[in-house]
Amino acid sequence: MKRRPIAMSQVVSAHLAMLGKEAAATGRGGQFIQALRIIKEALQSKPLLPAPSAFGCPEYHLPNMHLLGCSAVVAPLVVHFATPGESVNLNGAGESPVYVMRFELLS
Repeated sequence: MKRRPIAMSQVVSAHLAMLGKEAAATGRGGQFIQALRIIKEALQSKPLLPAPSAFGCPEYHLPNMHLLGCSAVVAPLVVHFATPGESVNLNGAGESPVYVMRFELLS
């Protein structure tokens, strides 16, 4: 099975690093790392469209970009991402990427 690429801006990466420090400072560093591993694996391999085994909850459409905005919770993290709204390859070169838009740390 092909692994779907994950695209994330430097701003999102920097924010994720800050959240990691915050989680570590509150004693949740181990949970944070485990959640990040689960999220990465799910974004790369699980179905992202509505299905019993899908990862995340579809919330809105970005029709001009042919993307579906989704969110998923893997405590203590929330990830917001966009994925092609249909199971098609829109870029012509391998799997279409998943675009991570932001992370949140649950209280």
